[in-house]
Amino acid sequence: MKKITIIITLLASMLIIAACGDSGSGTPTAGGATGGAGDAPVATEGRTLRVWSFTDEVERHEVIFRGMHPDINVEFAITDLDGGGYEEWVLTTLAAGGAAVPDVIYLEAAIVRSFVEGPFLMDLSDLLPLAEALETYQFVLDIGTYDGEARAFSWQATPGAMFYRRSFAEQIFGTDDPDTIQNYFRDIPTALDSARRIRDESNGSMFFTNHFGAFNMPFNANRSNPWIVDNNIYVDPIMHDFIDFAYTVRHEGLDAQVSNWSPEWFSSMSDEFTDIAGNPLSIFSYMLPTWGLAHVIYANHGPHTFGDWALIPGPLPYQWGGTWIGVPRAANNPDLGRLFVESLALNPEFMANWALGVYTHEYLLQIDPTLHSGVFQGGGDFVSSAAVVRDITDQFDGTEIYHFLGGQNPYEIFGVAAPLLDLSLIQAADSTIQAAFGEAVDLYVDGLNTREEAMAFFEQNVRMAMPWLN
Repeated sequence: MKKITIIITLLASMLIIAACGDSGSGTPTAGGATGGAGDAPVATEGRTLRVWSFTDEVERHEVIFRGMHPDINVEFAITDLDGGGYEEWVLTTLAAGGAAVPDVIYLEAAIVRSFVEGPFLMDLSDLLPLAEALETYQFVLDIGTYDGEARAFSWQATPGAMFYRRSFAEQIFGTDDPDTIQNYFRDIPTALDSARRIRDESNGSMFFTNHFGAFNMPFNANRSNPWIVDNNIYVDPIMHDFIDFAYTVRHEGLDAQVSNWSPEWFSSMSDEFTDIAGNPLSIFSYMLPTWGLAHVIYANHGPHTFGDWALIPGPLPYQWGGTWIGVPRAANNPDLGRLFVESLALNPEFMANWALGVYTHEYLLQIDPTLHSGVFQGGGDFVSSAAVVRDITDQFDGTEIYHFLGGQNPYEIFGVAAPLLDLSLIQAADSTIQAAFGEAVDLYVDGLNTREEAMAFFEQNVRMAMPWLN
């Protein structure tokens, strides 16, 4: 509620700012680096670029950018997303205007549409030829585009997948082959049948998934209609299917009732998950996107599980997370901000190096000898350019992450999944509505509400958060 109120108030303020003119539309001055597709060069010497972020990725980005443009000073600041702190900080600053406004802002998936749909960001549509040449995935462009303007770009794409344990697949299905296992989970009805088989053949000690809520995002990503249609909340039929799915999974004992990000979720990845009596329990699969491989599963696996993992597309294509960068209309150095966006989000050399782990600490030290030891980029991040993905996919063969997946190239799977994603329905209110919907489903599945009561609870929460909707 607080977040929504802040956005409404500051939207009004920013409309006034926007009406006074777009400070980011000036022509860059001559001399220095290129400032965009077809632009004159940007004068860069001795100037300072100010960047605000919620993620420490900016620490690597600013060093890499200084390596490309050593005559530009870069100042960056990081504020945590928790509790809406980052969003409130940025919105308040943009509304106030003046010298404090940064030249680049980082935007997480949950908040990016609030900025893209508001009067906050410069139109960067003249950079679209670069995106076209890179074959940037359409869903990445769609998230950053509104009212015919491309307002934010991203260097990464985050398609989701279904990760499973090879030894568990051998135990239940007699094979760990990804193509064969995908056939067992090719759609939701088939996946439920396979989930029952996992339960029965393990005598209830192995669960198909950690929690039915892990499938909220896949169902949500496959809606045929947006949440808001003609100022009305619209619950797409597939979300009613999700309610049925959630009820079935929980009441047939197919999930471990372990929420994402809980201690049990992490411990289960290294086979340290037990029931209350200390008996070992297992989770067959996890629904996670690209970043979940390196930063969740790989980071939390037990030594004996190395090489025992695999991934498949699963029953539904989906996307989870990601970071976009944009230039505020009120930026003091919009030409430098555009250059930053172009240098990272639309630069094939940067994306290839970022994905392949070229930016080691030793590499970055050559740019900045004072860099502390924790700043480096490991390989594996999936990038937003289909052209770059094609060029570098075979370079993941034989890498550590390849062997972690039992001889499977993750870029091949994600490269197939990314073009299937369609996020053209995304709206600024999605995260608020989806959270309310998920809470209502929990109440129903946990037996605290009837289905009708749960939907009434959902409606009430949406009315409170967004009273202007029908």
